[in-house]
Amino acid sequence: MITNQTKTGTPLSTIQPIATKLIERLRPYCQKIELAGDIRRSQDIIDKIEIVAIPNIHYQQDIFSGSPKIISNELLDFLDQLIDDGSITRGYSWEDTNRFFYLTTTNNATYKIELFLCTSEEWEVFLQT
Repeated sequence: MITNQTKTGTPLSTIQPIATKLIERLRPYCQKIELAGDIRRSQDIIDKIEIVAIPNIHYQQDIFSGSPKIISNELLDFLDQLIDDGSITRGYSWEDTNRFFYLTTTNNATYKIELFLCTSEEWEVFLQT
């Protein structure tokens, strides 16, 4: 049996400006950042804002192995600050490569955000998700 299922979410025209503002807020902490998923594909209804980013990462050489060691990830540090000050709410995933969180706007609308972090070598693959 074939059913006519409609997608629930937010119209693209409503969510696009919110997604764009979020990207601009996160941009200083990234080498590269773009909208992905249904927004990038200009779908009519959007269920979550998907973002792909290459974060600004600072390394220090490990004194024992000589290998580079991450000492800070500016984007993840900033997201942690946003959690601490209540600007966003942590979702089901809070990993170093994928963060899911909720953003509530001043008019009390809540949006799901999924952030994928990648390297420059992975950029094109991640952007197409």
